[in-house]
Amino acid sequence: MSNRSDNGAETLADEADSLRRRLPASPLSDRLPDLVAVSHRLGTARTLHARLSDEVLFRVTGAEGPVSREYRHLVGALSSAAASVGRALQGLTEVYEQFGFLYWFATTPTPQIYVMPDRPPTE
Repeated sequence: MSNRSDNGAETLADEADSLRRRLPASPLSDRLPDLVAVSHRLGTARTLHARLSDEVLFRVTGAEGPVSREYRHLVGALSSAAASVGRALQGLTEVYEQFGFLYWFATTPTPQIYVMPDRPPTE
């Protein structure tokens, strides 16, 4: 088995919870979060995904000899958590692109639109 104890898994779970808490849900308001806030959230989610996938890699490559059922279950749970974070990361990346577009659109000067006066139709 790996030199890593079950306390290592608890420490990782605590760290994952800490990182997850740093991904606050946007409060309901009439404003969208700014691009900086979304960038920070994307970075935090990426860090969480990297930590989980690194832990899976460490546990799979660090196992020596036969491993217990609980150990395999832990690796499965870690990989499942990494997959869930990956899906959330994918969704957040889609939102990030949209916020980038909105940022560009909001900072671009609005062209003046000429409104034609009402005229009767010509025949």
